[in-house]
Amino acid sequence: MLKTAWGRGLVPDDLSAGSHVFADRELLRTAWEKTGPDLRAECVRRLHAWADSWLTDERAGTMPRYLLSYYPGLLCEGSRLEQYVLDPRRQRRLVEAGRLDEALTQLDLLPDGEDRTPEVAARVALSRAVLSGRTRPAVPLELPRLFALAGDVARARQLALSAADDAAKAVRLVEVVSVLSGAEAQDAAEASDTSDDSDVSDAGELARAAVRWAERAAEATPPFAEQDDGMEELAKAGRTLITCGAEEAGRAALRAVIPCEAVSWASRVRAAQALAPERVEWLTEVSRYASVLAEGGFDEQAEALEIWGEMIKARVPGDVALRDVVKDSCDALEPSTDLTHVDLVALGAGALTSGRRDQTRRMLKVAEQALLDAFAAPEALSPADRAHLDLELSTTLVRVVQALHDVDFSAESSWLRFRPSCAGTRSAMTSWNRPTQ
Repeated sequence: MLKTAWGRGLVPDDLSAGSHVFADRELLRTAWEKTGPDLRAECVRRLHAWADSWLTDERAGTMPRYLLSYYPGLLCEGSRLEQYVLDPRRQRRLVEAGRLDEALTQLDLLPDGEDRTPEVAARVALSRAVLSGRTRPAVPLELPRLFALAGDVARARQLALSAADDAAKAVRLVEVVSVLSGAEAQDAAEASDTSDDSDVSDAGELARAAVRWAERAAEATPPFAEQDDGMEELAKAGRTLITCGAEEAGRAALRAVIPCEAVSWASRVRAAQALAPERVEWLTEVSRYASVLAEGGFDEQAEALEIWGEMIKARVPGDVALRDVVKDSCDALEPSTDLTHVDLVALGAGALTSGRRDQTRRMLKVAEQALLDAFAAPEALSPADRAHLDLELSTTLVRVVQALHDVDFSAESSWLRFRPSCAGTRSAMTSWNRPTQ
């Protein structure tokens, strides 16, 4: 096998100096077919003895990469796995070799939950704490993808799983899946003259792993959680999986994020729409929930209009009726007497921009005039409106500008050119005009 007529059976590994890999993936299958269980058991015994000689410091020099990176995967479970993964000298060698991410990822190979004894749980916690103290900056999102393009799927997986939280692990795994399932992986396979069958298999396995991490992230998110960027990325990752052909995994990831309140209504509604018709009932319940919110105060009404707006944009079943609901809600508002109504009108206008542009323009004209009047005579405002102007002006302006943009209003709208004379209002306007806002 190693000295065939058509070429060398083992070739240097470009991604790790001093290491070798099979020249062709069929060699591993051939070796399995040509050997019997007795011979394989003897080879494993000798491999364990060789590994033990490194672990007990019988050998000097740099530990082979196989023992650092791949040997724990052979062990699967049991005391030998615990011995190797939790050995502090081996962990130090991983760190010195620049593979801190692998040392952290290998801790997840050990049994979890009820299968983990208190002793092992304590050693895992200690190892994680010590290794985390050495933690470098977070692995860039692009790095696992690059290793996948280079053909080192195992390394790409380890880098993806080195992320600090479960949602980030899932998102990075999906990046690897997108490479293995896409044209980039096919080009790389053609360039290396290898089959991409195993890439498809790896993509499926990693997609399922991404779903498991996504589900863990969603389950760990408490009720009434604030919106989280990581969970938002997770919603996008679910749609990416579907695009990559891993539809079952993508749908499972979307199911996990739909009930999660750390995900925006926009992403949750799009996820439910992608799962139609199985989530039609959930969309109906959300619409009813928005109707209840609409009977509450300013914050509740704003959330209701946001929900309806996202449902309309996603063209969920019954979106035409929702447009009428939004229009009726906005018609009952009086921006001239309550500045919080300016925000609500802007949110409602944003929901109606598609198909009802003339109505939206008229609604925004009313909101625009209310702001002009407030800037021109702030002393005439009620205490509540003055407080809103002092505390919420930037949010109000963002909502109005977004609505104006959505209906193709000119950026030279008169109130945007307005220079208020009130010192407090001028200060707020100056703050809003920063590039970040």
